[in-house]
Amino acid sequence: MRSITVKTFTGCPFGEELVAELKKHQEKEGFDLEVEKIPTADLAKDKGLFGSPTLLVNGVEYQHERRGTPGFY
Repeated sequence: MRSITVKTFTGCPFGEELVAELKKHQEKEGFDLEVEKIPTADLAKDKGLFGSPTLLVNGVEYQHERRGTPGFY
């Protein structure tokens, strides 16, 4: 089974929108969905995340291109 993980911060409008869309399609498309809320930009930087939301499909980050420094913006 496929898995999708969304890493975002509380209140991120793009993360909330993405999760809502994924939930609409989850049952039909047959994937597990996990949402991880990162509480601070510093923690996101420590984890090497670039932006919010960060989307992983089967554990692999969907957007591989790195722009700027790690951390949510």
